[in-house]
Amino acid sequence: MSRVCLWLVALVLSAAVGFAQPPAPPGPPRDNAQPAKPGTATLRGHVVGADSGQPLRKAQVRVFAPNLRENRMTTTDADGKFEFKELPAGRYTVTAQKGSYVSLQYGQQRPFEPGRPF
Repeated sequence: MSRVCLWLVALVLSAAVGFAQPPAPPGPPRDNAQPAKPGTATLRGHVVGADSGQPLRKAQVRVFAPNLRENRMTTTDADGKFEFKELPAGRYTVTAQKGSYVSLQYGQQRPFEPGRPF
């Protein structure tokens, strides 16, 4: 069985910058829980087959930020496009996978090598 790699292409990140939030009013600490910060970034891209360059539909794309405890998943459309909205600022690992293809992280050069946080 041959396996084909897939590529994450054209990742675009846009974020609103320069908005300061007012300090929270003082109060008793609550279960060490941090209030969730609203996300301002959008992450978009395409997933294509490395062998043909054709868009891959229904590929699963995940973003993960361990420091933020952020973990989201979406599926590509018919044109291989995906989008994540309202992401908080942070360092993310982006992974794409589809059956009979080798899973790939953003920035990864070869299978089984580490990717690069985004």
